[in-house]
Amino acid sequence: MARVPSDPEDNSARLWLAQRTNAVNSVHLLPFDVEQRVADDLAFIAAAEEGVKSISAIALEQHLGAAGLTIRLAANEIIPKDVPSIFRRLFDLMSQCATDRKFSREVCAENMFDQVIILSQNRIHGRLQSAFWQPPEHRKEDRSPLYSDLREVSLRIKKVPSRNAKKSRTLLQKLNDLCELFQHLDAEPRASSNLPAILKNIIKQCYAVSTSDGTCTFNETVASYGYEPKAVLTNKYIEQVYKLGRYWGLCVYLAEASRKYGNVFQSINLATVRPYRPIISPISFKRRRVECHVHAEIQLLIFYDSNPDVSILKPRVLGVSKAACYLCNHFTKKHAEFFLSQTHGHLYDQWNVPDLADFDNAQRLKYRSILKSMDTELQITIKRERARPRSQKRREPQGSRINLLTAFHPSSPLASDAGTVQSEVDKAPQQSSLSRITPPAEDPSIALASHTISPQNQSQAGAPLQSYIHHYNLRSNSQMPPASFPPQHHHTQAINERRTTFSDIPEAPHHRDGSPELITTRSMLDEPVSSLDQPQAPITPSTILPKPSSPSRLPRLGTHHAVYHSPVPTISSWELPTSQHLTPTNPLHLLVGNLSLTIEIEEPARGTVAITRMNIDGISNRDEGAIVDVAEMEQGEERILECPGKGGELNLGLRYGGAGVELLLGWT
Repeated sequence: MARVPSDPEDNSARLWLAQRTNAVNSVHLLPFDVEQRVADDLAFIAAAEEGVKSISAIALEQHLGAAGLTIRLAANEIIPKDVPSIFRRLFDLMSQCATDRKFSREVCAENMFDQVIILSQNRIHGRLQSAFWQPPEHRKEDRSPLYSDLREVSLRIKKVPSRNAKKSRTLLQKLNDLCELFQHLDAEPRASSNLPAILKNIIKQCYAVSTSDGTCTFNETVASYGYEPKAVLTNKYIEQVYKLGRYWGLCVYLAEASRKYGNVFQSINLATVRPYRPIISPISFKRRRVECHVHAEIQLLIFYDSNPDVSILKPRVLGVSKAACYLCNHFTKKHAEFFLSQTHGHLYDQWNVPDLADFDNAQRLKYRSILKSMDTELQITIKRERARPRSQKRREPQGSRINLLTAFHPSSPLASDAGTVQSEVDKAPQQSSLSRITPPAEDPSIALASHTISPQNQSQAGAPLQSYIHHYNLRSNSQMPPASFPPQHHHTQAINERRTTFSDIPEAPHHRDGSPELITTRSMLDEPVSSLDQPQAPITPSTILPKPSSPSRLPRLGTHHAVYHSPVPTISSWELPTSQHLTPTNPLHLLVGNLSLTIEIEEPARGTVAITRMNIDGISNRDEGAIVDVAEMEQGEERILECPGKGGELNLGLRYGGAGVELLLGWT
């Protein structure tokens, strides 16, 4: 039988949850998407050594009736010796970020990054194929450095058709710049004390290139340069760039998650599962005796079946350091109690499920039934694969294929980038309404709404209108508008009430072949969002709106999804800088990283908005205005943003995490 009986596949979290009403987020404090992402990220770190022995799986045990979390770790054969101590340091940092508001997420991410580099330094050198790499014993052959292979790939990419020749050259230049960094590393003396700093810079640059500075997925990044992602991302050397960047992206995500879900991450314990001894089997592809092992995800599955602890919420997700094999994926699906992000489709002849004396009769019968069903399906698959023409035989998959998600947006690309597969979890429909804000009698201002503004927040005639930043409950649903290429327009209804109902938002877009488009981590968060959903807004007021005698001309920014009769143009971060016209019937939707902003203007005004992307330093060094860190605000807290002066424009600096934008709003 073929060793690759199935194509790589992203499993559907939406379908899995739809079949398990008891697994929805009604009881678990962590949303499903966050549980999946954190588990996958930690498993990625735990696989600190090259080879199948340290392939890892992780499950998150949320405690019933008490704050805190237990992280349970399993590995195929051995947990690398430094993993437990480094994990405890990481957990201490996450707990501090969860409980100490003075300990910023940025500092937490940097400190975690230091620990990740200590643990994974040789693994990173292995991905780079650098001169400092110490290969494992089984790896005998010499391999060329990544910068050499990547340069050859860049030459081949030049021949790939692109929709935008200018942008495609930019991508190739960025890849060449990375090659220069990689080569500079190899030129360092072996005793150099600069190695950790050089590695950190390389990883951050890989993150920036592969995720457009953390604002979109690798697929979206490649598409933004005019290429068809499938024509570029199937190359293993290109994918290494993304994997390298993930070491930084997951630190950002874990820091954000710790702050956002502080009640869960305030106390974190580590527990491990002891690997099973291998058994000898005379059956193998090589027609000789081989050792059969219990894979890490199956170890966790059996552990929870054998230890039904009533004091914890049973994990829903088995996080993995790399995509699951064909048999693990099938066994877990038929077991039906745990979710795996994805499978690479490879069938291993050394796979095994243990038969323990400790199994009770029900457990034993369940496993036998699953294996019998798998055997029946495999017989059918064998016949199908044997009938497949040689020209259609599947290629060997890249077993370390990972999800293309990232930083805490309900997204960012890294993470996944097992950042986890993009999760398409349907959340329970939630509603929130946006009332029209009437013009103020005096002292008008711009309203920034990170939450839909409810009727009780509506300004009454004769009262001054002030600007608010509310926390908005961003939905963690694949139906949220992705940063697509070209931008997707979302048809909606009920403009009069401006009502947002998540269940009304259209399904995620699909390619012509029927496969779903990748969505940004923006869709990976759940409700409610209290600290990660909004940008920070340094306000530079420079305008005063019309007097109450004239109709409102109030522009409004919001991360809500307002409802309109016609499509709302969407601008993604890769399209910046840009300048757009605004009319009351033509608002603008802006997607920047994990920020989803809607810019509106009311009758009878007309306006323009100029948008430029800025990095953290660019925002921090601005002379005008203060930085408003929305992530530090309490749920429902309001900030007043006065706009004194005269004129018809307002300058806003919006900041969140590692990215930001500057907007110049003007209206007449």
